[in-house]
Amino acid sequence: MTLIQLKYVIACEKNRSFSAAAKEMFTSTSNISKAIHNLEVEIGYQVFNRSVKGLEITDRGKLFLKHTKAVFVELDCINNLDLKLPIHRLKIAGTPISFFFEAFTKFVSKYENEDWVELQFVTNCRDIPNSILIGESDLGLMVAPKGYYDTIQWTKKGIVTKVIASMGINFYFRKDHPIVLEYQKTNVIPYERFSKYPMIDYDNNTFLLNYVSKIEDSLKGIDRTKTIKIDDRYWKIELVKRTSGFSLGTQMSETYTSNLGICTLPVDNAKVDVLVLYSAHQPLNELAKDFLALLKEEFNETP
Repeated sequence: MTLIQLKYVIACEKNRSFSAAAKEMFTSTSNISKAIHNLEVEIGYQVFNRSVKGLEITDRGKLFLKHTKAVFVELDCINNLDLKLPIHRLKIAGTPISFFFEAFTKFVSKYENEDWVELQFVTNCRDIPNSILIGESDLGLMVAPKGYYDTIQWTKKGIVTKVIASMGINFYFRKDHPIVLEYQKTNVIPYERFSKYPMIDYDNNTFLLNYVSKIEDSLKGIDRTKTIKIDDRYWKIELVKRTSGFSLGTQMSETYTSNLGICTLPVDNAKVDVLVLYSAHQPLNELAKDFLALLKEEFNETP
C-alpha cells in the first residue's frame, strides 16, 4: 500500500470514474485502474463496485476512505510541525577567575553547534545573590574566605549555597620581577621587599589583601600608599607584565597563567572557598548540572 494508491482512492471517490480521476491525478486510466485493483487485492476486499454507470464505493470502502482521509490529515500535521527543539538556556553570573573561564570554554565547545542552547556568562555582576533572587541568573559563582559571607541569610531568602572546591590566593608578577628571581633562588617569598613596589589594585584586591593580612603578619608591611587603582582586568595584567607593580588574586590554572605570560607566587595558608549559588525554588536544569561537572573537573585537575 502506497500513498499514491490512497490518493487515487480519494480521487476515484470524488470523480466516480477512473478516467476522470486519472485526469485529475495527471496519469492514465489504465494506471489508476491497475493501482486500485492491486490495492484491493492487498487489503482483501473491494473499495469500489464497477459498472457502466461508473464507480460506486462499497460499505467497507467508505470505512477505508474515512481512514485514508485521516492519514492525509495527519500528514499535513507532520508537514506543518515546528521541528525546532525548545530553547534551553543557562545564565551564569560569576567572578572572572580562570577556572570558571576554562570550564565555560569547554562547555561552549561542547554545545556551540547546538541550535537549542543559549549560554550566557556575566562577569561584571555586582550582586550575584540578588541576580539569583530576581531570576536574572540560573547559577552564581563566587570565591570567598570561609565565613566572609552570611550564607545563612541567603538560605533564608531562598538561595542554595554549596562549596564545591577551595583554591589558593596568589601574587601576580612579571616573569623577571626581582621578587620572582629571588624566590626562584631561595624558595621563600621576600615579603620585606614588597614595600618597594606598587600594588595594582583591581576590584577585589583590597578585600583579598585585608583577608590575607589577618593570617599573614608579614603582609602588613605592604605600603598601601603605593597603590595603583584600576577597574579593568586587562589593564591589571598588562601593568603587571610591563611594570614592577604586583597584584593579588585567586589561584589561576596553569594554562591560563601561561597564556597571560605572568608569574604567580602562592600566599602561604591563604585559601578561599568556591561557592555555587542557585535558587531553592528552581531546580538545576541539565545544562547547569553539566557545567558544574566540568567545573569540578577543572578543580580536580589542579595540582
